[in-house]
Amino acid sequence: MRRRVVGVGAGALAIVASSSAAIAQDGLITAVRGGVLYHDAPIVAEEVEDGVDVNLELRFRSPALLAEIGAPEPVLGGTLNSAGDTSRLYAGLAWTADLSGDLFLSAVAGGAVHDGELHSESPGRKALGSRVLFHLALELGVRLDAHNDVAVYVDHISNASLADENEGLDTIGIRYGYRF
Repeated sequence: MRRRVVGVGAGALAIVASSSAAIAQDGLITAVRGGVLYHDAPIVAEEVEDGVDVNLELRFRSPALLAEIGAPEPVLGGTLNSAGDTSRLYAGLAWTADLSGDLFLSAVAGGAVHDGELHSESPGRKALGSRVLFHLALELGVRLDAHNDVAVYVDHISNASLADENEGLDTIGIRYGYRF
């Protein structure tokens, strides 16, 4: 059941991504980002799960109602694990700041739903404690031109100790971005 939920969500994300050029002409989608991530990187918690993650993310035009909080871009993304371990879909808000030259920093805050384990019943799997988790991400990148960029990306999902088990899961990797 859990795999079906993530599979349906990933399918919907793929459909939206495949039609993103048409949607981008209307200005709804501002950017598409994707990359390869080290799954369960030992940044905050111990590494338990395996595989490599493939990530795809869409960023949308900031609606006027978000102007008071810095006009962040709404984000919809998904990360699929190659080893059959925890995959996830996420949504949130992304704030991006220009640093010196072509460097930029982006921070995302939101939520995620995953197909991983809730309790520590399976060896080699994280006990994430809750199906819905907090999602935080940072990205440091360089703009190659007006449309293309490359960035180092790190993210974290956990339930912030709101459930009995909260091992958390981190990824780190590299992503390519295209801004319409």
